[in-house]
Amino acid sequence: MKACLKPLLLSLAALAPVAAQANTCPRDVAVSSVSVDRSPVIGGTENFNLTLNFSTPVPQGCSHFYGLFFNPATAIAAGGGMPNIQRLGNGQSSLTTSRKGRGVDQPTTVIISAKGSNQATAATTTIQVLPPPLVGMTVSSTSVAAKSSVIGKVEIGGGSGGFEGTVTINLSASPAGLVKLPEFVSVGDEITALGNNRFTEHFRSFTITPVSTVVRPTQVTITATRLGVSFSRVITLQPPSPILVQPVTPPKPIIRP
Repeated sequence: MKACLKPLLLSLAALAPVAAQANTCPRDVAVSSVSVDRSPVIGGTENFNLTLNFSTPVPQGCSHFYGLFFNPATAIAAGGGMPNIQRLGNGQSSLTTSRKGRGVDQPTTVIISAKGSNQATAATTTIQVLPPPLVGMTVSSTSVAAKSSVIGKVEIGGGSGGFEGTVTINLSASPAGLVKLPEFVSVGDEITALGNNRFTEHFRSFTITPVSTVVRPTQVTITATRLGVSFSRVITLQPPSPILVQPVTPPKPIIRP
């Protein structure tokens, strides 16, 4: 009988440390402070690191949930409530994650809050998200024939890859009434291929179409403006080509014998 009990006792003894370790996991580990590695950031283009510092190291093998919130949430990519951040403890005293600012049209101060799942008061910090600048405008041609059009393109922020959010660029033509173009375009939702599996969402294209017939070559200035920064390009509207009338050769007289 004792021989039969010996393996069972050995098995229970082996499980005891595991059970003891599980029971040592605290109910919650509070976030004592939260910090960012840089501020300000350019919205839509720049990443930043966000660090949660814990009130005590998270014990080995203990799982904990943390809430991460941004106000206004629209200024940070994936900036809604994030109560499902889970980390398995390995004795760490902090947690670092990466976020990106979204495109904004005005400088925006974002309040960042972080707390443990049972923490009453969150730890907070702030980050400044700046509007991405207008960096250029191009046109596909500087000469526009009658009943034709050209493509304009504006660029925000520079660089390749994704652009988080959308921002507005105002467009105008001078003198007015000679061409049709949108009053504004939104940058950030149009994908442009750059080749070699690279792409960008930092551009937005638009169409410029003559709506008035000119009798001589006429210049029109196209201007893109954002937050006081403007870029202009001049295009020349061409008059319709003249219709060439072929001369009519009179018939030869018939000479009768």
